[in-house]
Amino acid sequence: MTEKKHCLVIGGGSDIGTAIVKTLAPDYEVTWTFFQTSKNLPGRIVRCDLRNSAEIDLLFGHVASLDLLVTASFPFIESNDFDFQSYLKVESLLRGHVYAMIKAAKIMRPGGRIFNMLGQCVDRGLPGGAFYSAAFAFLHNYGNSINAGEGKAGTISVCDLLLGPVDTREWSGLSDEVVERYKAKVSQFISPQQVADTVAFLAKQPVMPRKFVLDAYYGL
Repeated sequence: MTEKKHCLVIGGGSDIGTAIVKTLAPDYEVTWTFFQTSKNLPGRIVRCDLRNSAEIDLLFGHVASLDLLVTASFPFIESNDFDFQSYLKVESLLRGHVYAMIKAAKIMRPGGRIFNMLGQCVDRGLPGGAFYSAAFAFLHNYGNSINAGEGKAGTISVCDLLLGPVDTREWSGLSDEVVERYKAKVSQFISPQQVADTVAFLAKQPVMPRKFVLDAYYGL
């Protein structure tokens, strides 16, 4: 029997992460993290606050090798464009994502893959979420740089899913103005399962795209 590949889903407690864990579990030995919401899902569960490097170190103490890393734990953060405290809040999450990618790279098997759940804002910014979109742009360009080196060498590839609005519980925490602004810009909200199915499909392809747009015509 062929040994299952190993997958780590950071943010498995999120709606998108939960769908990804359930979808990948039949084909992977899955370890997944949560911050606030623990769910009854397949695989090994580890609590991890990405703002805390010590907790990230503890997380990777549970993972000996990896074939696939999926990050699905960057919450939308509304902010005034000139609010430095909002910047610091976003920066702590960005730092954690980068640290987790670096830790994962050290234990990736040849041909390992990383999927980041990002958004269309990597290209155009985002009114009301400047620091959030800037963090996504950083991660996107970081992934492009990895692909230009390790990706071409066939060791580690990064694919960023550039998502439009996804139907998750996070919308309940945003202002009505922001929600209506997004509803007016898409044909429909994307479901978490559609995101999970996309990750599962791309993970099986012999060649990884650098990015995959799943946006319900957002921005067109």
